[in-house]
Parts: sequence; C-alpha cells; structure tokens
Amino acid sequence: INGDWTAGIEDAAIATYYSRQDGDFDDPNTWSKLGFGGAASTSIPTTGSDRVRIKGHTVTVDANSNAISHVSIEDLAEVIFVGENYIQADSIVVLDEATLRITSAQGVDAGNTQGNMRSTEKDFSENVFYYYEGTDALQYTGNGLPATVRTIIVNKATADRVLELNDFVSIKDSLIINDGILDIGSYSINGASANRKLVMRAGELRIRNSFPSNYSAPYFTAGLINFFGSGAASVPTNIT
Repeated sequence: INGDWTAGIEDAAIATYYSRQDGDFDDPNTWSKLGFGGAASTSIPTTGSDRVRIKGHTVTVDANSNAISHVSIEDLAEVIFVGENYIQADSIVVLDEATLRITSAQGVDAGNTQGNMRSTEKDFSENVFYYYEGTDALQYTGNGLPATVRTIIVNKATADRVLELNDFVSIKDSLIINDGILDIGSYSINGASANRKLVMRAGELRIRNSFPSNYSAPYFTAGLINFFGSGAASVPTNIT
C-alpha cells in the first residue's frame, strides 16, 4: 500500500491528495496527504479509492491518470490539459472560480470514455472559466458542460482551428474570442441574462441561425463574423 497513513478502519484506508504547489498531476511533489501546502507526498493518486483536491494551484495533466474515486477542483485552481490526456474518476466536482484549459477534440464530454474529464458523475459550478485551446483542426465544446457557464474563452493560437458547439449553453458573464473560429452550428450561446459581455479580439464567429442574444454591444478589436443562415441580421457593436 502506498501512502502516508495507516489502515485500520475504512476511512483511514482512503488517501486524500491535496495540491501543495503548481506541478504535474503525476509528480509526487505536487501533492501532500497532510493538507494544502503540506509536506510532499511520496506517491501520486493512482488507486480506485484515492481522492484529489486542487485549490489555489495550477496542475498540468500531461499524461493519463488512473481511475480514482473523486476529484475536486476548487477556488483559484487551474487545471491545464495537454492534448487528449485526461483525469478519470468516479466523480468530478468543479467549484466556483476554478479554471479549466480544455484541449481534447471532444471537449468536456458527459461520459467517461472520451474528453479531458472522464466521469459519469460531474458536478460543475456555473462560475467556472473554460479556455478552449485544443490544437486539432476541429474541437467540440462537449456535451458535458452545465447549461450555464460563467465564461468561455476561445484561445486557439492559429486562425484556422475551429471550436464548434455541440450542445446549448448560456453565458453568465462573458464570451471571448482571442483567436481561432467559434462555430455556433445549430445550437445557441446566448447570454444567461441581459447585458452579458461579448469580446472579439481576432478570429471568426460563424453564425448559422441568429446572432447570440442578451449581450451588450460587443467589442470587436479585430476578426470576422460570417453568417451562413438566411434573412436579415443585425449586430450591435462597439468597434475599438
């Protein structure tokens, strides 16, 4: 048995790994079993009973994790995924003020067989920041997002990479396109309430139905809006 605890009763035989510093998911120095910021662990989360709590640190997932019991991504935590590498757990919780940098071509999937976050039991706060940074020619947002999210940021690095919606989602705070293409497809990405923020610094926004609603006049620094539907459409805007 790996770990810094003794087994005697069931709870004592369950290891909880707390983030103690920025680092890789598969680096023991990232984790402590003595609390956030505690002494470094001698092992990493690998067994089916292990639990993980990430808070106030940046953890990079550059290799697939073993299936564990539970992952909690908490306030001011940032999880950076690399390519199709993933976290897999019986349950995954993402709390307020956490940031996820999603790179899988399947985005955030509802199931446990694809995407960067693999679990059939996901509980994501509405107050999470999602950066979509995949390097595939086509990346989907995924069908595992909550109905309402705080912020989606399209951060594609090159102009020809596409992020395509494959589910309906509403924006609680802001939708930001830094670069790349956001294709709404047959879905919608409206503001959850009036006067949400839409910022376009570069890239392209592809509209196949109506322009997203419930945004204040968008700020377009650069970029292109393409309409693929029929009929008239208007875009309220501030140009900077």
